[in-house]
Amino acid sequence: MAMFPTSPEHAWDRAARVRAHSRRLQEQLARVADQVAEVEEECAAIHDAMAAQAGPVVGAAERAARARRFAAVERATARAYRRGIAPPEVAWATLRRLD
Repeated sequence: MAMFPTSPEHAWDRAARVRAHSRRLQEQLARVADQVAEVEEECAAIHDAMAAQAGPVVGAAERAARARRFAAVERATARAYRRGIAPPEVAWATLRRLD
């Protein structure tokens, strides 16, 4: 296959294939973000249980809240990918604050 389009039809066909591939990749990224969010929600539930048993000494309630914030960011990221746009800057800023 030629690296550059040799006709307008070839260019349109190649552009359509690139858009389809991009949509598939964005959906894969969205699924990964959804899965990360699910894991974070499970972590939050575990930390909630730890906080209920051990009390505030272990800081579990704070970890649960952090996990829920992270899950929310991941869900927003997944929605953005499904709309075909980059995740919002607020998602990146939130992730940087969570480090």
